[in-house]
This record gives sequence, C-alpha cells and structure tokens, in this order.
Amino acid sequence: MLLADFQLLFDPSPPWSIPVLGPIALVLFAAGLVFLTLWTYRGSQVPIQRKVIVVILRLMALIVALLTVIRPTFAVSDEDKSPSTLVVVSDCSKSMTVADELDNKTRWDTLTRMLGTCESTLNRLRDEHNITVKMHRFAEDLFDDDRGPDGARTDFGQMLHTVAQRYGQEPRLRGLLILSDGADNGARYPALGEAARLRAFNCPIDTFALGRENTSSQQRDLAIVAANVDPSPVAIKGKLAVRTTIDAPGFTDTRVTVRLYFDDKPIMAQEATLNREVGNKVVLESTAPVTPGEIKVTVKVDPRPGEASAANNELTTYLTVTKEGTSVLIVDRLRLERTYLRRALAGDPRFRVFEAIRQTNDRQRGNTAELYNFDRQAYDVIVIGDVSAQRFAGGDDSILPKIEELVRIKGTGLVMLGGLETFAAGGWLGTKVADALPVFVDSTVQVEEPVQLVPAPTARGDFLMRIGTDAATSELLWRKLPSLPGFTRFGRRKDGAAAVGVSSAGVPLLVRQNYGKGRTAAFALDETWRWQQLGQTKSPRNNEGIDAHAKFWRQLMLYLAQQEEMEGSVWIKPDIRRIPVGGKINFGVGVRGKTGLDLTDGRYEVQVIGPTGPVPEPITTTRSGDADRGTFWKTDQPGEYRMVVKGLAKDADGSTITGEATARFLAFQDDTELLRPAANHDFLTRLAQAGGGAFHMADELQRFLEQLPKSGTGNAAPKLKYMPDWRSTTLGMFPPILFLLFVILLGCEWGLRRWWGMV
Repeated sequence: MLLADFQLLFDPSPPWSIPVLGPIALVLFAAGLVFLTLWTYRGSQVPIQRKVIVVILRLMALIVALLTVIRPTFAVSDEDKSPSTLVVVSDCSKSMTVADELDNKTRWDTLTRMLGTCESTLNRLRDEHNITVKMHRFAEDLFDDDRGPDGARTDFGQMLHTVAQRYGQEPRLRGLLILSDGADNGARYPALGEAARLRAFNCPIDTFALGRENTSSQQRDLAIVAANVDPSPVAIKGKLAVRTTIDAPGFTDTRVTVRLYFDDKPIMAQEATLNREVGNKVVLESTAPVTPGEIKVTVKVDPRPGEASAANNELTTYLTVTKEGTSVLIVDRLRLERTYLRRALAGDPRFRVFEAIRQTNDRQRGNTAELYNFDRQAYDVIVIGDVSAQRFAGGDDSILPKIEELVRIKGTGLVMLGGLETFAAGGWLGTKVADALPVFVDSTVQVEEPVQLVPAPTARGDFLMRIGTDAATSELLWRKLPSLPGFTRFGRRKDGAAAVGVSSAGVPLLVRQNYGKGRTAAFALDETWRWQQLGQTKSPRNNEGIDAHAKFWRQLMLYLAQQEEMEGSVWIKPDIRRIPVGGKINFGVGVRGKTGLDLTDGRYEVQVIGPTGPVPEPITTTRSGDADRGTFWKTDQPGEYRMVVKGLAKDADGSTITGEATARFLAFQDDTELLRPAANHDFLTRLAQAGGGAFHMADELQRFLEQLPKSGTGNAAPKLKYMPDWRSTTLGMFPPILFLLFVILLGCEWGLRRWWGMV
C-alpha cells in the first residue's frame, strides 16, 4: 500500500460529535483534566522523579480515555478489490457476417475468437478484482441469450437506452464496452444522446471496432432509406417538407429525378445530385391537401441503367392532415399595429401567420411574390392593413379580382383595417375588393378624435365581441380598455351588412357581412395595440389588456374563417410512420375541445389492426407530462397497420366530446444491414467521445481488460477499510482492551502513590 492510500479519520462519540461545539468542548474538557492533574502535585515534597512517574501514568490513563471518545482510525483504500460491474455488449446483427477481416474471416468469427482469447482475463477480473462482467449481445435491442449474427439491424440508440434502464442505478459501474462494426441503423433513440445519458451516470463507453471502412458490396443501386414528413400532422393547406435520404452506391455524382405522390397522385418532381454513396439528403417542399384526413405519401426516384434492383427506389409513409388551424395572410406596411396583430395570432397554435410587407408600389418580388401565389397558398383569411390598392396590387391587375374571387367562390375571409391609405383614401373605390366589403368606400374619412369600441346594442354577447366570460363582463371590459386616438369613418353599410362594434356615440366601427361563400369585415381602428396598456401601468401588473387584445383578434380571424363553432375532435399521432418489423411505435392521443385546445381529462380505448387482422392485446395509455402516451410492440408481420382510438372528455363548457380517429403506419422488412456493408469507425469514435470513453481497434481488447483494474471504477466511490473499525461488533462502543489498560494505568498510579506515601 502507498502512504497516500491512508487517511486519518476521527469519529467522536456523542455528545462530542456535535458539529463545531462538540470538538471545542472536548478540547476544553481534556485541557481542564490535564491542568487538574498537574495542579494536584504542585508544592509536594516528594522527589521529582516520583512525581514525574505518577503524572505520566495519570496522563496516559487520560489519553486512553480520550481515545475511546474521539475514536481515531486509519481509512485504507481498497479500490482494486471493491465489487464493481463491467458491461460488455457484442454486435450480433447481419452486418457482422461480412467477411472483411484478416484471412477473409467474418467480423463475427473474429469477434468470437477474440472473446475466447480474453476469457481467462475476464475470469481473473472476477476472481482477483471482484469485477462482475455482464455479457450481452445486441441488434434491434439488448439480448441476454447467445444468439448468432442474424439481427435485422444495428440499433445503438435502443441498446444504450436499455443499458441505461437496466444498469443506470448500479452503484459501481466500471463502464460499458461495445464490440461492433459501427453500422448504426437505429431510429428509435438518438445514439449519441443516449451515450451522453450514460456518461451522466459516470459509466464511460469504450468502443472496439471490427470490419473495414472501405468494404463495398460491389453493387450499383439507388435506394430510398428514409422519408420523414415535417410537420406531422399538418393542417390543411399548410406547408410541409418531405425529408428524404437516398443511398447511391456506384452512382455518386449522378443527377436523378425525385418524385412526390399524395395518395398515388403526382404532386411534384425535383432534380437532385447524389454526391455520396450513402446519406444523400433531398428535401421536397409542398403544400398539404385542402381536405382533412390521412393521406399516403410516396417518394420515388427514377431508376438508372445498371441498378441492382429498382424495388427499393420508392418509399411510402403516412401523413395526417387536420382541419384545425387557420392560415392568415397580413398585407401591411411596417407599423406597430401589424406587429402586435401578428404577435397576438402567433401566440396561439391554431394560427399560421404569413406577412407580406408592402412599403412601395413596386411589383411583388421574392417572398412576397410567393405569398401572393393565392392558388397555391389557399389562405383562410386575408387581412388588408394600411396600404393603398395600388401598393397592394403592385402593378398586377389580376390581384384584386383574384381576392374577390377567393372570397366569393372559395370562402376565404377578408377584412380591411382602418388607416390613412385604406378604403376611399387608398384608392380602393371601384376595385373588385371594394365589391366584397360590407361598406361602401366612396366617402370614408379619417377622424382624429378619441374613440372607444363597445358592442352594438344588437350584438351584445356576439362571438366577435365576447372578450370576457359572458356578455356582461365583456361589455364592462370593452369600456375599461383605453380609448384610441382616431378611426376611419365608413360610407353606408350595404344591404345585409351588420354593425357589431360601435363607438360610444353609436358610430359603426366593426361591420360584417356574408359575401358568396365567404365572410368579410370592415374595421375602422388602426391602433388597437394600445389596448394592451390596460393592467400594465399599475402595480401589481396584470395581462388583462394583453389577453383582451389577443382574444378579439383571434376571434375575428376564426369568425372570418368560419371556424368559430368548430366541433371538438379526437386525435391520434404516431411518433413515426415507418418501423422495421419487430420494432415498437410510440404514439400520442388527445381530445381537442371546441376552442381548439387539448383537454386534459380524456379517457381512451386504442385498438390496432395489423396485416392479418385485429391485434387482441389491449393498448393502454398513460398521462405523461401534458399529453397521453402509449406504446405498441406487436409488429412481427410486415405490412400496413391501422391504429384506432376512441376518446371521451369534458369540454370547458361542460359538454361531452366523443369521437374516433385512426392513423396508419408501415412495418417493413429491414434490409439496410447488408446494403451498406462498410464498417463505420467514425461513428464508433463519436459514440465513445459522447460517452466519455475512447475508441479502440478490436485487437486492443485484451490489453484494455488487463489494465482495467488500474483505471478506476467509473461511478463507484472507493471502498475503505478502517483500522481499527470502532463500529464493528468486535470492538463495540467501549473496547474492553482499552478499558483494561485504563484500569491498569490508574491502578499502577494509585499503588505507587500509596507505596511512596503520597496519599
């Protein structure tokens, strides 16, 4: 043992163990006893030699008594013999059958031979160093049996996740050793994130690499290996991106055509250059259909001459298109009203907000031109801010008639806001947009005087003006909101138009009407952002004005989009839509209320119908955070699976919402293990770095195991031996040997004093 392995420790008995006060009191008490011992023999006529002998005996007895109180001990580190656990996992996926090792041996043969060579070292770790070695194999998951290399894929993320669950609470982990070629094909959990999780448990990960990085199948092939739709689900008419991964062994730097299909109908085609043998990323951007429901999304790459197989040139997944969600286009110049309107809508997940900023009369360019592609964008509501007709159209005479057609034929909502360049002042008179508005724009003027918006007498409790819990509280809140500095005075209302918001003097400020299949509104105010000041000027502050401002604008958009009375709905959302056979799929379920927000007290029944019929096992869901989640494992058969959920929940108004929703996913026979036979040592290096360990070649395993007892114990604290161990049953709280020594010393001291006539 080295001297550094020893630590002198003290373990005082009560009451001397009381922090701070105990040691101080013990020192004072001992000093007092020493003083009394020396003072006792002060001035005696006894020869000095006899005094010294008696005092020494008395002090030695005092020292013995103090030892039993402070209980000193030497703590000796016994690191090498402390019980600990080492986890070793061996890759048993199909890629381990590739014969690219020395003498054309397969990776699996090399692995098994190497473990056989290390067997005696592993036994010594167990017998001589008290290290328990846990041996596992892994492919799709972590296995305890001695299966061969037949795993359909190598899922490092799943394996690390299982190791963390099984061994994360082990008190003394030496580490995790991974023996593999690094050909990761997992999709459930991010491998590097799971490695970092194990590192947080102080379990270092060391990787040992097999196989060659330049091994090739010698086949020329195009294969779509992944296609993920983002976002999923997506609202009707919402933008989406299909992120596709294409492998191209033998076809690097080849120009290909990638095609996108919805329910087998062609949507778009895109040219792409595949610069790599594996992992080429191609993103296909499109717009979701206008009809809600579940659609089949298929990506295809046109075959090339010389391909080994064209069967893997396409890939299918599924996407849920929801009816919820309101797409709003705001066309305005740079001003505060536009900023606060956008924030009010963007703060609610039901709205998707797009902005076209028009500062000049120039023709639309870039992003604005794309936003003006009304046939493709299909907005639910168009908001015309403080911009003139000329600036809005940008010299394109077809724009304004197109807006009117969208309202009349497609049912798009339309609102024009007040300002210096709207209505008649903005040159809107005589345009097709003016035909759609609920007021005539021939005599509008801007009035610069304070104005307060309140519900019209005939519109108390109307959806548009309901910013409180009921009609009465709404009207009180309208009168509390700050007045605004001005408004636009409308022309006459058209037949069928109704004023729902007026000034305190009864001047119409918010007028609406139905126009064809759509709804339109004219709003005379242009500085409603000032409403947010309510509750912000006094202490304590509150968000009364901010909430009222947001609620008004959101309800106006919902009304114009004809979604103010939407029904509640049940939904189900699988995390992914494609899994390998035998994999698991996680999903979320919920009930959405009439307000568009998810309810928290739902009850659900989930059934899965597989390729051969219904799966008999019931699937349970549990509340996790702010969502209800479930997991399905029975995916042993390749093909299409359909998940059906029936849900029930109470809405905010007390009504019961019930419904049923379905979602489909595919279980596919995974063959990517042998499509990419090259080993991936770079991945193993990054995995080891993320796990706090190191990368090694496989032939370094023997030396690594021999050095392991000297390398520490990961998350294990050193085990200590105590000499003497005052808390052991042998010594007890007051050791008999010390008691006997104490009696002998005091007896000798007393006997000598009697003999020498000192008492």
